[in-house]
Amino acid sequence: MGLPGLLHHFLRTVALLCSWVAFFAAAALPQQLPQTEKSEPKPSAEKAPENPAQIELLETRIRFEANGDSRKEVHARVHINNELGVRQFARLNFDYNRSFESVEIPLVHITHPSGGSADILPSAITDNPNPAVLNAPAYHDVRVKSVRILGLEPGDTLEYRVITPSPRPRLLARSFLRPHRRRLRRIVRDRCSLRAPDPTPNQSCDASKPN
Repeated sequence: MGLPGLLHHFLRTVALLCSWVAFFAAAALPQQLPQTEKSEPKPSAEKAPENPAQIELLETRIRFEANGDSRKEVHARVHINNELGVRQFARLNFDYNRSFESVEIPLVHITHPSGGSADILPSAITDNPNPAVLNAPAYHDVRVKSVRILGLEPGDTLEYRVITPSPRPRLLARSFLRPHRRRLRRIVRDRCSLRAPDPTPNQSCDASKPN
């Protein structure tokens, strides 16, 4: 076999080897693609946690008289979002000191998404000594008035009104405003008004917070 024949044989061998390499590469490629896709998991969009309850409205009205008497009225409307909100608002507790104040609860109303409604009966309201000072006789006037909310479900709207009259002067910031805002963390609309006898002018505020 001469040189041209050897060269022709060599080129045929190289072409055959290239075709075999291309064939095996093409056969192996479809098996590698799924592995590549599996090795890169798609990021899952995390859903923002839902608030257990949404405070749609919180109104606080405070009135002072010239003789030192005062009266606070709180009106709240709460939308229950889930079961955690049901547990949080299954019982409303209002601390007070009966030596110089009292607590009245004239309204506790539930509105269902279907349009039905229900009022909480006075028998669901209890008045007991505060457990924090139960073993301290010197603080026997510190009590808690509670309302048990029966039939509350996710999607309901709870509305209540609490009146706290006091025949004696008292500290405004600690005794009047703080207790009702410890539980109500997320408020859509917050209104407050303050009335004092002349010559002190009346003051009011209206704060709206976005969702």
